[in-house]
Amino acid sequence: MCTFIIYCRNNQYLTETLHDLIDKTPPGLIQEIILCDDNGVLEKDKLPLNEWDHVIRTGNIGKSRAYNQAAALATSEILVFLQQPTKFSTDWLPPLLARLQARTLVCPVAFTLDTNLWATEDRGWQRYGLRWDFTVHNRKFRSSDNSPIACFCMVIRQDFFIEMGGFDDGSGPGPGDNICLSLKTWMAGGEVKIVDESYVAIVPEVESERRENLARLVEAWFPKYVSYYYQVSGQKPGNVGRIDRLVGFAEKCERSAEWWLANLQPELLGVQALHGTAHGKRVAVVGDGPSLGYVTHAMVNNHDIVIGVDYIGGLFDCDYVVSNSADVVAQLEVPVNRLVVPYVLEQKLSGGFVVAAEAVPGAIQLEVGEIGEVGGVFPPFCNFGNVTLLALHFALFLGPSTITLFGCDNKIIDGKSHTNLVEQYDTGEMWTDSEQTRKRFSFYETGLSQLGKLADNLNIPILRVGHV
Repeated sequence: MCTFIIYCRNNQYLTETLHDLIDKTPPGLIQEIILCDDNGVLEKDKLPLNEWDHVIRTGNIGKSRAYNQAAALATSEILVFLQQPTKFSTDWLPPLLARLQARTLVCPVAFTLDTNLWATEDRGWQRYGLRWDFTVHNRKFRSSDNSPIACFCMVIRQDFFIEMGGFDDGSGPGPGDNICLSLKTWMAGGEVKIVDESYVAIVPEVESERRENLARLVEAWFPKYVSYYYQVSGQKPGNVGRIDRLVGFAEKCERSAEWWLANLQPELLGVQALHGTAHGKRVAVVGDGPSLGYVTHAMVNNHDIVIGVDYIGGLFDCDYVVSNSADVVAQLEVPVNRLVVPYVLEQKLSGGFVVAAEAVPGAIQLEVGEIGEVGGVFPPFCNFGNVTLLALHFALFLGPSTITLFGCDNKIIDGKSHTNLVEQYDTGEMWTDSEQTRKRFSFYETGLSQLGKLADNLNIPILRVGHV
């Protein structure tokens, strides 16, 4: 039997949420439903309430305190935290309860909800991870046991919830409650599990300017890394209120925030410390394009920092070697702390993928974004299907005075450059699939152009050498 706690700010979609919850949940699992009316607007006579339902008025105190108040009134041993609107899959709860243990926080897979049709959209968030601004993003290949909770559908035993002190009582309106409980669970020696056999559909929380709750967590649990949070989030340090309870909780835990970083999201540690470390220096990015044949060691070594791409790391004395291929890094004789790789590497020979932390433990890990997008200088880094462009984005992140690109054209066949052979491609003399070839070249140049605009914004000149 479970106590379902639903946080409510208004009447919108609450009736649909309640109907769906009751219809899709086995009746024998419902002990009570507690509605946290945090805005004083719920009209009981317009809701499908049953004899086991309760409405409590929490007085605009935010999700964390409202959830804690409701949990203190719960009469069952298992708590299910929800918010409106939420749509449930059929028999969604039993798979979650099957994975629930004494010190476990459990969550289903989250999909996007179309509230107009009350229908589940295809796009699902099946794995999750955090960035340094503590926003949650999809991680396709992350283990389901390494993911923070991304949505408000959380199942936990009441005694474990009370042992951890519940949600952060000092937090106010705004995001962060789900991240707080995820981190508390790990730090207290527990596990967070995403269950693939169950799903809910929700409306993703819109990015809010109110980020004090997240800043509280960083100030209390990540004091060594507060500058990372403020750099990436763009938030200015301010008064986060009293955090002594959060600090006291961390001091009692068997695991630290550093344990979480090192074991569950090492990509957050690897690259951020390098931001701006090339200030005042000249960087060379050496790709594997055909124009590399015109480049001498003296030209490359004339720079303060050399970044090689893939096998180029074995040809020059490189400070960093960037690759996205597990097959390549397995053959490179490069110190692992010089390797810069996405947190998921491609196994191009087999067509599979491998987690970088397992393939090259100790390497500097990058988060790579959606294909065809360049955001700002901070992760995620660009993804144009080309490692040279990834290395260039990494170079911009280092913040040098200048960047020189060598071998920056796409190598296609027999050491020939695409730029002076377009007619041969079009006539099929060199490659029958000329349209795909042109698209590949165009995509590469598009990425280079977008990175060029980013470099202009950062006032970092880029020189492109030997492009034939």
